[in-house]
Amino acid sequence: MALRMLVLIGIFALAFRAQAASNFEAGVLAYDAGEYEIAFKIWLPLAEENDLAAQYNVAILFEHGLGVQSDLDTALGWYIRAAEAGYPTAQVKIGDFYSSGLWGEARLPDAASWYQLAAEQGDQTAGHKLALLGVLPPMPPSGEAPPQARAVPPADEDLPGKLPLGRICPTRPDRDFKVRVAIAVPTPPVNHTLSRAELTERSFHGPEAQVLGLMIPDLSIETRVEQASAKVDGHTCYWLEAVDVDLVYKSIEVFVAREYRKRSCEYNAILRHEQEHVAIALDNLERYRPKIRAALTSLLLPTPQRPIEVASYGNSEEPFDALFKKVLEPVYMDMQADLMRVQASIDTPASYALVRANCSNW
Repeated sequence: MALRMLVLIGIFALAFRAQAASNFEAGVLAYDAGEYEIAFKIWLPLAEENDLAAQYNVAILFEHGLGVQSDLDTALGWYIRAAEAGYPTAQVKIGDFYSSGLWGEARLPDAASWYQLAAEQGDQTAGHKLALLGVLPPMPPSGEAPPQARAVPPADEDLPGKLPLGRICPTRPDRDFKVRVAIAVPTPPVNHTLSRAELTERSFHGPEAQVLGLMIPDLSIETRVEQASAKVDGHTCYWLEAVDVDLVYKSIEVFVAREYRKRSCEYNAILRHEQEHVAIALDNLERYRPKIRAALTSLLLPTPQRPIEVASYGNSEEPFDALFKKVLEPVYMDMQADLMRVQASIDTPASYALVRANCSNW
């Protein structure tokens, strides 16, 4: 079984910009460029004026500590404010908080209530999550039947490990559970063929930015497992014997604008800045390697020490895709948010000023 996730972590550019318009889309441009403080300053006044999308985005910044001090209570306040005003994406978020047990034990009826509100507005994610909770999603506004609009077992029962007959699978002391997390970061070649104008267009920094250098990473995350099963008293016991996770940058592209002659002061200054972005990407993977291992050794996964009963061995793969997503996706989301935060810390006006101060022929 393999879970494959392709994540474009971001585009990190050395850009000298004149100004940004103070509107919602300018906040989006700033966010996409990793300039979270600017995005926050743009979105906060809009959020205070009851722009629901801005309220949701401000909540994201507070939740993940992007451009502001991480503050879950403040994030929740903004999520709730947007959700109560009818913003479906925020309603799904509140449902997720209830289903994940943020306020203690998981409160699935409360989660379903929030998903229902969002689904009634046609939010497909909410409809899917209602289905996983065993609730028939409402008809969308168009009156057409939503995809997969059928009752399914609740999420916990949808996964192997629920023992409806009370039968316990014996442990397998003769087997070990192995976890391997591998990292691969290629040495990036330097592309010196594009102009400043072409780099600016490629990095989506807006018409008033001038991009001199660029680093574009493409991260692939692949999870593979070795599975085993045995018949015990007429039922099937199942466990995982090994899990391999590969964190591989399929490619890292480093660009230096062709206006700057190779080995010139300006060329070297831009290249050092982009190489710092590459080093941050590698450090991010190293720091999250033990966190991924910890997630994979959690009590959620069946191991030789915790085998579980399944209906049949052949039907075990699909539900375990969902279980791996539940175990690993929060770690990957934190890893991505942390990477964006650290990368943004060297993409600031002050950092750019230091780069410019090294040379004179810009």
